[in-house]
Amino acid sequence: MAFESRSLAFGAYWVTFSGSFVGLTEGPLQHEVTYSAEPVRASIGGDTVLDEVYTGVNMFCTIIFKEWSAATKAAFNPFSGTEGATGVIGRSKWDMASILLLTAVAGTPAATVGPATRTYAKAIVATDASVLQEFVAGERNVPVTFRILPEATDDSTVQAGSFTHYVDA
Repeated sequence: MAFESRSLAFGAYWVTFSGSFVGLTEGPLQHEVTYSAEPVRASIGGDTVLDEVYTGVNMFCTIIFKEWSAATKAAFNPFSGTEGATGVIGRSKWDMASILLLTAVAGTPAATVGPATRTYAKAIVATDASVLQEFVAGERNVPVTFRILPEATDDSTVQAGSFTHYVDA
């Protein structure tokens, strides 16, 4: 049996946040989609879920930052210019969210198999997601999870991100 060609999307991505290059990142960049539904129950079934009513989708992206640049710090400190400071309370996170752009490094399988780019128009640090900073003698890895907020695409649909895929013919 001959070894068959595979469409494996290996390869690193360049990351920009709010139009600024954030420096080196470490893979994997994790893209998570969670679908929501309300359970339907009735007396006849007790606590048994008889059906579910689809109520939406939530999207997250986790990136491990490797550099301690102004652009990196701005990505995980969106509420104020000072780490740990609250900033102005009561602001809309949708209004504060920025563009998170992932671009596959040219020449890698990720650039040809895809997705070549992932554009999240409204990304912001996820609620209750810790920004863990390890202060060690070695490299500093700072994992950050972003909530990807939706944008309206027409009168009845919202979409959380746009993706450009290149697929083998």
